[in-house]
Amino acid sequence: MRRLLRHWLVLTIVAMMLGAILLMRAPFFGWQVHTVVSSSMVPELNVGEVVVTRQVEPASVDMGDIIVFSSPMNGEMLCHRVIEVIDVNGEGCLFFRTKGDANQRPDAFLVPAQNVLGRVQFHTPVLAHVSSAMRSPLALIMLCV
Repeated sequence: MRRLLRHWLVLTIVAMMLGAILLMRAPFFGWQVHTVVSSSMVPELNVGEVVVTRQVEPASVDMGDIIVFSSPMNGEMLCHRVIEVIDVNGEGCLFFRTKGDANQRPDAFLVPAQNVLGRVQFHTPVLAHVSSAMRSPLALIMLCV
């Protein structure tokens, strides 16, 4: 039993270290890592989950994509689903209508293309635990050892 517990502990520590390396190296690969802080995207994204985004050309954003953007109302960073792509005058001046999956109504604003920070590539609750664990003093000590 002790041996099994020891193996489990070692595997957990290795998984946490690999997750931490991934989180730290994400910008090197052009990814951004964000933590979900509201329930507006439940059940797709839960509070505390980590989303990994990649910057994309606004013209490649489609209906149904989940994007991270800066709110034109207050600059707050949001993560919502695109429900409509609007091309003003057909000249490539793009705006996106967005909505949180758990919200009854679309957002009260259109998101200009320049406010899009990235499209969600993947999300995982596992990395959320690694991310929060890596912020603890004990994890920092373990990384230094």
